[in-house]
Formats: sequence, structure tokens, C-alpha cells
Amino acid sequence: MEILLGCIGLIVLTIVLLFYAPLAWGFVLYKYWYWFLLPIAPEFIIEITYINAVGIWLMTTFVKHITFKDLKVEEDDKYKNFITTLTMPWITLGIGWLYYHFLF
Repeated sequence: MEILLGCIGLIVLTIVLLFYAPLAWGFVLYKYWYWFLLPIAPEFIIEITYINAVGIWLMTTFVKHITFKDLKVEEDDKYKNFITTLTMPWITLGIGWLYYHFLF
């Protein structure tokens, strides 16, 4: 019974992270687009919506083809990878925000 609950929990966590990553990184791309790209040449660079940013992120992720089969993940690293997956978009956004507000 514990194994079944563990498998169900893992499936639910995987589904949540599959939706979380594109939405979080899409938001970061959306903000970076308006902070850094659009001010450079507003007449040549188009404005995008949040959904467009999610789509661009998904396209670039699929195109760059990352393989993880050679990586060996130890038990302690699983927790670290989970925390990194959750926090990295927001750390990246925070660094971009600091750069945008203090250097421009």
C-alpha cells in the first residue's frame, strides 16, 4: 500500500512540475522581454503576451534537447534538484529585476 501511495504521489508531483516549469519560466521570459529586449528597438521588436512567452520557452526547451540519462542522481540530490526546480525561475527573475532597476 505504501508503494502504491508513493507511486501516485510521484505521478502527481511529476504532473505538477510539468505544468509549473513552463508557466514559471514563461513568466520570467515575459518580464525579461519587456525589461531588456523591447527598450532596445521598440519599432522592430514586437510585444508578446504571457502565453506567447510560455510558447517560446517550450519551443526553445524542446529544440535544445537536454539528455539526463548520463547523470546519476543520488538520494540527497533529489531533494536539492526539487528545490532548484522550484526556486530557480524566481532567483533568475530577482537578479533580472535588480539589474533592470539599478543599472538602467
